[in-house]
Amino acid sequence: MPNKRATAAGYHREHVELVRATCFTLSGKTIKGERATRDIWVCGAGAYIVLKALAFKLRGENKDAYDLFYVLGNYGENASAIVQQLEPLRTDPATIQAVDVLRRDFTSHDGLGPMRVAKFLTGGPDDTIQADVVGFIDAFLRRYEGA
Repeated sequence: MPNKRATAAGYHREHVELVRATCFTLSGKTIKGERATRDIWVCGAGAYIVLKALAFKLRGENKDAYDLFYVLGNYGENASAIVQQLEPLRTDPATIQAVDVLRRDFTSHDGLGPMRVAKFLTGGPDDTIQADVVGFIDAFLRRYEGA
């Protein structure tokens, strides 16, 4: 594993260490059958949520909405695991903005976030998926705001 520091665009210099970047070494064959080994840097779940929410704000892509829904619904035992990772970044302007995006776009059944997750998964609206999105985001926000 390389001994270099990861950086995260949008974070204040003093918070870069808090992004919790981890390096994974992947080895195997490419889709063309070539053997390869690469070191891949991955940010922690808290930083990922911040970065994805800001991407959704800028691009509004269905995939960004789905990624937020998936990670908030599947990382750790519950939303508290992500809240714990976000705690050191709570006062960072990027984190504040990201939480505002979640609150604004993902807490209404017919809001941008739930509608775009449903569209990503089914091609159109889906009441069950939209309700799940709102439920996961609400659970995260309750834990985050109660922390």
